[in-house]
Amino acid sequence: MGIDYSTIIMSVINLVLLVAVLVVIYKFIIFTNYAAKVYKFILEGI
Repeated sequence: MGIDYSTIIMSVINLVLLVAVLVVIYKFIIFTNYAAKVYKFILEGI
């Protein structure tokens, strides 16, 4: 019985995808907060 590499590879791919999704969500939240602040600043500046 050798090591089942396909299972390991699949779990690594799933982990990488999960991390990528979390990073995208995190950046989206930061960008949304930043955009909201800029928008508010522009509205107050007018």
